[in-house]
Amino acid sequence: MPVREPSRPAAPPLSVGGARIVVRPGGHGAGLRPAAAVPVPDDAFTVTAEREGLWRLDAAVAVPQPPDRAARFQEQDTLDPDLALDAAVMFPGSAPHGPFLCLYQHKEWWMRPAWRDALADVPERTQMILWRDDDAWTALVAVCGDDARADLHGDALAVGTVRAVDDARDADAAAAVPASGLRIALSSNRVGRTALADVAAYLAVAADPYDAIRACVDAAAKRLGIATADRRPLPEALSGFGWCTWDSLGRDVSEAAIIEKMEEFHAKGVPVSWVMIDDGWSRTDREAETLIGLDADPERFPHGLAHTVDLLRERYGVRRVGVWAAFQGYWSGLESNGQAVALIGAEHLAVTSNGCLIPGPGRRQATMFWATWLSLLRDMGIDCVKVDSQSSMSTMTRGVESYGEATIERHAALDRLVETEMGGAMINCMGMAPESYWHRPVSAVTRTSDDFLPHDPASLAEHLLQNAYCSLLMGELYRCDWDMFWTSHPHARTHALMRALSAGPVYCSDAAGRTDPAVLGPLLLNDGRVPRPDTAAVPVPSALLADPTCAESAWCVTATCGDWRLLAFVGMNPDQPQRIRLHEALRGLPACADGGERWVVDREAMTAERLRPGADEGSAGPLLAYGESRLYYVWDGPWDAAVMPLGLIDKIVAPATVAVGADDDSGIGTGDQLSDSEAMAVRLAEPGRFALLDPDARCVDVRCNGETVPVHRNGALCMADCDDTRVDIRWKA
Repeated sequence: MPVREPSRPAAPPLSVGGARIVVRPGGHGAGLRPAAAVPVPDDAFTVTAEREGLWRLDAAVAVPQPPDRAARFQEQDTLDPDLALDAAVMFPGSAPHGPFLCLYQHKEWWMRPAWRDALADVPERTQMILWRDDDAWTALVAVCGDDARADLHGDALAVGTVRAVDDARDADAAAAVPASGLRIALSSNRVGRTALADVAAYLAVAADPYDAIRACVDAAAKRLGIATADRRPLPEALSGFGWCTWDSLGRDVSEAAIIEKMEEFHAKGVPVSWVMIDDGWSRTDREAETLIGLDADPERFPHGLAHTVDLLRERYGVRRVGVWAAFQGYWSGLESNGQAVALIGAEHLAVTSNGCLIPGPGRRQATMFWATWLSLLRDMGIDCVKVDSQSSMSTMTRGVESYGEATIERHAALDRLVETEMGGAMINCMGMAPESYWHRPVSAVTRTSDDFLPHDPASLAEHLLQNAYCSLLMGELYRCDWDMFWTSHPHARTHALMRALSAGPVYCSDAAGRTDPAVLGPLLLNDGRVPRPDTAAVPVPSALLADPTCAESAWCVTATCGDWRLLAFVGMNPDQPQRIRLHEALRGLPACADGGERWVVDREAMTAERLRPGADEGSAGPLLAYGESRLYYVWDGPWDAAVMPLGLIDKIVAPATVAVGADDDSGIGTGDQLSDSEAMAVRLAEPGRFALLDPDARCVDVRCNGETVPVHRNGALCMADCDDTRVDIRWKA
């Protein structure tokens, strides 16, 4: 019998070659000599298989020193802080073919998607690339490790995406580097470094694109010691409907203006669970953009912040009140002679190269800063915060602190203290640089887009694209905040729909007199609770690799809620309507639990349609103009019963408003069940119009609180108006 050879691990699907470091010369006259690219051995990068279908890319390099300056106390050559190490990413055989989805940092604080046909065109500061080869999806995710940050970019020699440096490679070395088109760069953000060693990226291959991304994120999070989204529940304080002052009042926020808006909410019967008092409330020097005190501006809040909080709670039933803060204190830090510095202690602060006074990078420094401020806020009744300008920190400390030094202890202190003082109720904002999102240990919520721009309706597509595509990555780590919106707006209903599917905070920023309760009704329950899906909305597989603003089909995102899948279609092409195509949107998503046919409920038409596997996909749905939207519910669960409860159909996330089973026996009992029927008890979140799917027309009775109620049937979709929350359903066996 032949001896079976032991199995060997699969060869890595990528390698790295042509590595070069960018060196700043030391020694006399160094400032007159430019930085130069110096080739280093290819083992500067190593690829390690973590498990089947998942690989880790690490980097380790040291600057070779001239013999006359080899001692560390001499003027040594150092790595460039902005581009320390750069190399070509290669793939066995031929390089992957486009299209490629890229998530790249286009501003200091934000990311957006881009689509490219060639790796050489990948944008600078790209953090994730996703592509498909045949039936497999590949995700390549860059990481900011303990010290260094990795970025992906197109070949600098081909497209000039990285600033020019003198290339010291000889011709033979240059010729040996394959023209793969994709490069990876590492940087430290700190001058004077002579060595660098850190994790750089993860690559995963899977049949499902979301699984590939999740594998990379899970591995990176474990390596860095931070939680993933499944361990970051949405804080209770942010679970209801909220209102933020920013797009209404800007920096002119005041107690009087807040109370005026709350009077309107009260008159219109809008249940506001939380209020976020944004920038403008604190005592600052508005010209210097510095924080003077840790209390409220006495002109805008003449009775103090605690008085405003008490009014909101006692007069208007607001449960939670939050305030805005900047990660560095205020936009340009703290006022050196102010009360804030006196309370915190100057020894817990650091001065940047351009003179800004900010919280220090050490654990004790950051802890004292946030402990002092958060404790005072709690004494004023504040129980949630929005911490802004987070990714400014590495910019403000550029050259002085590495990416890890600038963020790790500062984020750890903030996360830990908000968890202790406020139950973790914090919105991380302006923090989509990788050194920010890879270094928050436990905080749950992060903004996933640039600001909502209420005065520019044409910004809808950009806003939704940033949120949905960035949620592919951010949604594996955090609860995604799609930002505030206006209920009186040309695209208000679409904005409301997408906020409902975000699985994150839902809040508006309406100005006085501008709230439309009809837009909010489908979002909220009567007590201000917000029904949410289990997962953040992300683009369906068919929408991952193409720019939806110029596609023929309407753009589609999906989220799940129990055994129901929600599909939201949006018209994203400003030049022409786009067609809804259900079969296309479902292609590539997991099949039904038992592999059978799907049923789809059209929420607008209040109809149900059977979608059989392999059926003709030529049938097309309605056209959507720019900004128009439509929602569908798809049953993905097993067919264990004759009926499938959908929930309160007048709510966007209807499946989140119903639970199968009841906690009492006030409905159908064993004695009154018919011998030829079966039954189900459900509990609604509140009384309302209850919908269920009855594909075979077997439902014979719906009872609310023990009384039979009329059922309106529209094909397979049944609806009944229930004045209580206990509902019992009977069907023929």
